[in-house]
Amino acid sequence: MAFLNPKFFGNKKQYAFQCIISGILALIFLFAFGLFLDLNILGAVGATSLCASTGLILMAPHVPMARNRNLIGGYTIGICVGLLCFYSAISLQYFVPSLPLNHTAFIFGGIVVIITQLLMVIFNIEHPPAIGLSVGLILENWHLDSLIAIVICVICLAIVHQLLRKRIINLI
Repeated sequence: MAFLNPKFFGNKKQYAFQCIISGILALIFLFAFGLFLDLNILGAVGATSLCASTGLILMAPHVPMARNRNLIGGYTIGICVGLLCFYSAISLQYFVPSLPLNHTAFIFGGIVVIITQLLMVIFNIEHPPAIGLSVGLILENWHLDSLIAIVICVICLAIVHQLLRKRIINLI
């Protein structure tokens, strides 16, 4: 196994271009979250999930997990399962009020990972960064504006990926 990626030396400009684009997109996402949203846990998890997606899409744009279908589908499943488990956790608090709220979040945090991963592999739309977002929905009360911002960023990322599709290469 080589210490340095052997493809790097023949594609230095391409590597730099794709990493710079990834950094610019991450900067835009972070500024958008910082300026327009209350950067709560969901905002932080959403921003880091989007940055991880950006890295995946620009480092390995032609692998199945980087397809727009996987990107949009993965986040759709992550959001839906996260919301379902969030409301289930709240419902559980009504039936078992002696159960500490953080324990409920931990329990459903594990459940959300299982369900999100399972649905992603069943529907063949694996996108691991979206799993982190589903966990973020469990950890704290979330705000609709945070979810809308995340969805808009995912759509923007899919558009950028589509526009650059023929210009970018797998770096790994």
